[in-house]
Amino acid sequence: MVRPAIRPRLIAGAIGFVVIAGLVAGPGVGSALAANEAHVRTPVLWPAQCGRVVDRSVDPIARFEYAIPAEDTTIGPDELPDSRTHQFVAVCRQHPLTELLPGWITRDDVERSVELGLLEANAVTSSEILDETTVWAGCFTRITADDERRPISFAQAASGVEWDTSAVERGVWSIAGYTFEPALNLWRERPGFVKVVDDPRDPEQDLPALALLGQEQVVAPGDAIVLEACVDAHGPAEVTIEWAPFAPSLIWQPLATITASEDGPLAVDLVAPAAAADSQILIRARIVDALGREYVGHAPARVSVLPCPDPDNCVDPVDPVDPVEPADSSPAPAGCSISSQQPRGLLFTLALLLAWLRVRSPKPEQPTRSHARAQQLHAVS
Repeated sequence: MVRPAIRPRLIAGAIGFVVIAGLVAGPGVGSALAANEAHVRTPVLWPAQCGRVVDRSVDPIARFEYAIPAEDTTIGPDELPDSRTHQFVAVCRQHPLTELLPGWITRDDVERSVELGLLEANAVTSSEILDETTVWAGCFTRITADDERRPISFAQAASGVEWDTSAVERGVWSIAGYTFEPALNLWRERPGFVKVVDDPRDPEQDLPALALLGQEQVVAPGDAIVLEACVDAHGPAEVTIEWAPFAPSLIWQPLATITASEDGPLAVDLVAPAAAADSQILIRARIVDALGREYVGHAPARVSVLPCPDPDNCVDPVDPVDPVEPADSSPAPAGCSISSQQPRGLLFTLALLLAWLRVRSPKPEQPTRSHARAQQLHAVS
């Protein structure tokens, strides 16, 4: 388990506003639509720090920086009094892009929205509420309480968010920021993992952890798929990279295997399989440590594989590129550090805002109702 702090890269992709204007309201939204239906939800913007280890014997309080693209504190007359606020939650596992976090955290939020006419009665089921769904039962914890949701202001974001890990289970966690603005709420998940331990020298506590970083790519069959990764595990550990067609039911297929003998960054150059031609795919990595314990990390973006130029001769290369760990003398991939610290300073906010400006004006689309609803509620892709 390592502790060196390596300066992380700030993510430039997938951090723009979710454009809601012009989209059809999803099922269950009240017939008397609120004025904020066309309002662009304001996300939490995260830096791309791949791994973070919290040693509670040193300090159980972990501080995380985030930013916002703009202030959003003016509440409309037909909104809840705590609308347009941010809340933070930790979940005990990573998940693929096809699995969305529930759009609501509490039943009380739903009932208050119904009373105000933002939702139809009985429109939200238990599976859509984090507190009630069986999918995430026992697998999440609040970082900020429901009654301590934070205003979406620059001053509030500049203070970061502190997580008191004293009462949580040891293990590997992921953090997500939640924008509460009924009836369409928004999740934005933090890249990387957070490992909570009491004694970093104890192999039993040194559970395997892995994170993948990357942006959406368009590649041809046989071309390289480049991902950044980092691991923190009781080694040596075996990392198996797998891919699956982007679909409601994921069928994972092997892509490469790496032996990770040390903690830290892991450069992974993969080859787009011929079987994935003319499709979008997801990538995940399974790490098994020296004690046989497993953890799964998911890439945060899809990969689009182009059609084969010659469909009758579309095969994988005879000698595909083998993924290797970077040599000790090689610089760590930007953003893929494992640290007990977090990025600070003005450059952090400026980089995130510049990245947002590059993506704040997406081309207009005509999504289906279900697709629009998924984008509005979660925006995890």
